[in-house]
Order: sequence, then C-alpha cells, then structure tokens
Amino acid sequence: MTESMREHLARTYDIPASSYLRQDQRGMMNDTWFVAGDFVMTVFRSRPMAEVALICSVVQNDSSGLLPRIVLGKDGPVSMIDNKPAVMWQRFSGNHYVGRDHSNKTPIPEAGHTSIADAFWRLHGSLSHQKKVGEWLGQMNYIAPGALNQPDIPFAELPACLQKDYIAEYMQTPSLPLRYPAFVHRDFERQNVLNAPDGKVTGVVDTDALMMGDLLFEYVHVMMNFVFTDPQYQPHYANHYMKALTKAGMVDREDIALMPVLLRAFAAKDLVDYYRYDHPPKTDLSRLSEMYDMSLKRAESYFSSLLLPAATRPEGRVRKHKPPEPNGAQ
Repeated sequence: MTESMREHLARTYDIPASSYLRQDQRGMMNDTWFVAGDFVMTVFRSRPMAEVALICSVVQNDSSGLLPRIVLGKDGPVSMIDNKPAVMWQRFSGNHYVGRDHSNKTPIPEAGHTSIADAFWRLHGSLSHQKKVGEWLGQMNYIAPGALNQPDIPFAELPACLQKDYIAEYMQTPSLPLRYPAFVHRDFERQNVLNAPDGKVTGVVDTDALMMGDLLFEYVHVMMNFVFTDPQYQPHYANHYMKALTKAGMVDREDIALMPVLLRAFAAKDLVDYYRYDHPPKTDLSRLSEMYDMSLKRAESYFSSLLLPAATRPEGRVRKHKPPEPNGAQ
C-alpha cells in the first residue's frame, strides 16, 4: 500500500495511528484488518466503488439483525485507500468454529447447529426483499470451470489430491441443476458466522460476496461446511438443517432430492477454486480434499436414509420461492 493502513485510519476515521492493528491472512479476494479491538476494515480488491456502495445499502437495510453495523468515516460509509474502496464495520462479539486453515474445523455444539441453520434462512429472508439490488450486483456463475472465461485447467494437470471422480464430473458438466435464483450471501462459512459460548449465532460478517445465486446450492454449501465436515459429526445434526429448510418454506421439499448432486458439485468447485486462487497457499488442500471425501460419504449415507428419489435433473422449470414477511420472521 502507498498509504499505510494506520495513516488511512487516522485520516479517515480519527482512529489513533498507535491503535491495535492486525491483518487477517486467510482472505483470498479482499484484505481484512482488525482495528483497535472493536472494528474490522475490509479493503475490496476486485469490486468497484459503485458495487461496494450497493453492498453498504443492503447492510444498512437488513432486517435480520445479523449483519454488522457500518462505521461512517469522513467520506461516508465507503472510503478509498490506494484507489480501492474500503468499509469499516463494528466488530461482533463471538467466536467461529475454524482455525486459520480452512481445513482446521472445530466441533460445533448441537445447539449451534440449530442456530446456524435458522440464521441462514433468517438472513436470506431479509435479502429476498432486496433482490433488485442483487440483480444490479450481478449473477454468480455455477457452470464448469472451463466456461468461466478463465483459462481451463485440464483434469490430468490437477495435483494428485484433486484426482477425484466428483471433480472430473464437475469439470465436464456444462451446468448445474439450479432451481432457486435468489440474492445470497455467497460466503456463509464457519469463519464468517460468529457464535456465543452457548452456540447461538451473534452475527454474520464478510458481506463482500453478496450477489445473485441459487438458494439451494448455497444451503448445500452451508451443510457441507458446518455439519458434514464437523469433527464430531452425528447424522441427527443434519436434521436441524432439514427442519430449518422446511420451516423457512422457501424451497420445495421435493427438491431436497437435488442436494446430493449439488453437494458433490460444491465440493469439487470449492477444491478447484482453492487450487486456482489460493496463492500463496493458506489452506492445506490435501487435507481439505480428504475432509470432503469423508463428508460426501456422510452426506450420501444421510440422504440415502431419507429414501429420496435419485435426482439427476440438470434442467427443468425454475422454482419460485415465496419470501417471508419483511421482518424476516420465519
């Protein structure tokens, strides 16, 4: 940075240059700094000022009560540092269930699973009422890596730890069976969901990925990262997520049969994305791939126990989900 973060904070937010300051090294897309113990600064590497301003408007109009409050600087909610937009957030109290390495996940208490599942639908109920902003922010692409206007990676050139059948399937698939277009958080991960000691969710951070996506795919993402990869996994933990899905009423129950297909696609996409973007590597890719192998076996067993019909529908009519009341109540 041409201008140091300390200089920027003192100039823009009247925070003394001597304040506590630490950079979070895990981020792949943006720079995150912990400031003075009470705040978090996000510097957006790839999103333009106009999109960051829209993200701020979503946060300020959130009805779920789960998103962080924005700290206004002398320039308003968004400041600029080295021609990159930056936003300061009030820091939530609470801890998360992952270490510095994304493969280093820690056990979640059963009450935590219930709260996490409910928080997902509460947040996305709120986001559903700001769908127009999501359309302005753009659409996430869920198709195979070679069609993302990026250099294709031949399967044979992937490292040995990624030579998996489900990754080969993903790289050969032109599209995924997505049915629920929605405005989504896109990074509802362990490191971004903060929890009290009793497991209750205290807040959801890292709103920089907000975009249109697929609601069911995003919930599959949540189930993989919170329940099926849990070190002390129990099959009945997954029941809390299925009950929350049913209670929210935003996904047709018959489409639960799509979840095993989407779980395999998510695991493949996540691993390929880590290989492509995580430079220098911050996550043990070999360990994460082993974790996903185990998690997919758990998921296959769990969904088989539900006696669901096989779901291989790559096409079909797009489902319309009914958003909850504007207050986000389920």
